[in-house]
Amino acid sequence: MIGELRKSPASCAPGPGTACTWWMATACRSWACADPEMVDAATKILGEWNDPGTMEALADVSLKLAKKPQIEEKFRIRALRSFLRVPRQFDLPIPKKLEMCRAGFETAWRNEEKLLIFDVFSRAIHPDTIEAAAQYVQYDFCREAACQSIVTVAKELKSKSPKSAEILAQIAEKTTDPELAKQARALAEALK
Repeated sequence: MIGELRKSPASCAPGPGTACTWWMATACRSWACADPEMVDAATKILGEWNDPGTMEALADVSLKLAKKPQIEEKFRIRALRSFLRVPRQFDLPIPKKLEMCRAGFETAWRNEEKLLIFDVFSRAIHPDTIEAAAQYVQYDFCREAACQSIVTVAKELKSKSPKSAEILAQIAEKTTDPELAKQARALAEALK
């Protein structure tokens, strides 16, 4: 089977119960990582995978590939983006989404990938998301994205959250966007 997949990785169509399910789960073994054609095929498949039943395997394999320094950078970037696609597109518990964002941020070596977590935060409506996003306000390159995601989430909260109100008051002072600061102050008052 490995020989067949090595000959024609493009023929591998994602789907539960197919050879690709097995192949995806074993993609980061040394034989795949040593072969640029296989890594290319593996990361393409991971980027297109849409089966909720195997999303945890997708995330695991994607993160492992992203962390392998012997793999060409463009494939590591593709793998990391596949990993971050999971919490953005699949229905997961909020704590799992936040954990995956932290792992993606810590794994990323480029700011472009680090910034992807804020799209996930903006879709994960919960006070815990506000607390998680607030941890990134300290970094200059992503301060505004963190502030924006905090305000986006706060607008959708349906109940009072004193901790969220406190964070909103703080980010109103840290953002450079006057309109965002105004919104943060108003939401801080509303959530007290």
